[in-house]
Amino acid sequence: ESGVRAILNLGHTFGHAIETCCGYGAYRHGEAVAMGIILATRLAHRLNLLDTADKERMLALMDALGLNLPIPKLPPQEMLNVMYQDKKVRNGRLRLVLPTAVGRVVIRDDIDPTLIKEVFSKPV
Repeated sequence: ESGVRAILNLGHTFGHAIETCCGYGAYRHGEAVAMGIILATRLAHRLNLLDTADKERMLALMDALGLNLPIPKLPPQEMLNVMYQDKKVRNGRLRLVLPTAVGRVVIRDDIDPTLIKEVFSKPV
């Protein structure tokens, strides 16, 4: 997926993992995706795909919309295992939609799993 469709997937892989690990119904789908957007934003910043100004702008927007929800404390390895069950995994590689600027994303399948687990553990 690319273009607008890829933008629509921002946050979904993280969000689906939150829904699965917390149990469906613990959060609304949109709440889980909002948390996923926050996690994807943190990861993109950690990877130097997203500059600090855009990261702060995106997080401020989530806050202004009332969507800067606390990320549940879940075992990072469990979250990662669930993410690897996502339909966007290709040839054993986790494909993530990550922001590169406000309104722009990239799809990456080369992210070190350790970095993914870090964004679950602590803000980046």
